[in-house]
Amino acid sequence: MSSAPAAARTADVHDIWRLRRQLEDWIAAQGIDQWLPGEVPEAVIDEQVGQRQWYVLRQQAKLAAALGCSGLTRTCGTRLTASRSLCTG
Repeated sequence: MSSAPAAARTADVHDIWRLRRQLEDWIAAQGIDQWLPGEVPEAVIDEQVGQRQWYVLRQQAKLAAALGCSGLTRTCGTRLTASRSLCTG
């Protein structure tokens, strides 16, 4: 895994969205009322990536984790201060 997060790129959008969808389904299966399955369309993730609201960690060039930083400072990526994070299992 890389030692520091990098700003997500357009090429990361689908993987970030897919990871979120997997977590939405898992959360719902646990009976937790937090994220509704499908509530965030891929287009929203795309827009957020364009605004540098997502940072990613890669392992062997594959997405290993995603950190969302909406509403936080641009230093979010280096401080790992995130309002939402998604990690692969």
